[in-house]
Amino acid sequence: MTKLGCSSYSLSHQLFYFMFADMKECSNPLFLNASYYKNVFCASMKQINIDSEKRGSLQTFGDLFVENILFCGMSGFSDFYKPRWLRMILSWQKPEKGCFWMYGDGRQSSDQNSGEHRQGLRRVRRQEKILKDGCASHNTGVAVAALGGFLYYGF
Repeated sequence: MTKLGCSSYSLSHQLFYFMFADMKECSNPLFLNASYYKNVFCASMKQINIDSEKRGSLQTFGDLFVENILFCGMSGFSDFYKPRWLRMILSWQKPEKGCFWMYGDGRQSSDQNSGEHRQGLRRVRRQEKILKDGCASHNTGVAVAALGGFLYYGF
């Protein structure tokens, strides 16, 4: 949980664990340096977002991009709330439905594959649940939560 140099969802979930520990006022010594780890993790997450934006790979990494904004914003890093990042998130909204789709390739996960499964002792990554109307449940939840942060910081 404190391993440095992680990326992608491993990194965002490291931050999430520290956020959760703060919310629960966890007294475990592991979390005594929570501020330090939040700073380190969010610095890395911001660079990941900037690099993804520069490479033009947001259509591939949109979910992670928004998750980084959400988690670091909730951790007090208001510099994640950039007007151009807000415009990017809003561009992924399906105007006719209001939900969000952050996958450029049009892929969909089947409902029967959604959820967490175990293969031996290895955890398999949860897949996006696609609702009947074509909305992506996780994408929509993360995007709406991130938009709440933009509102909080006055955008």
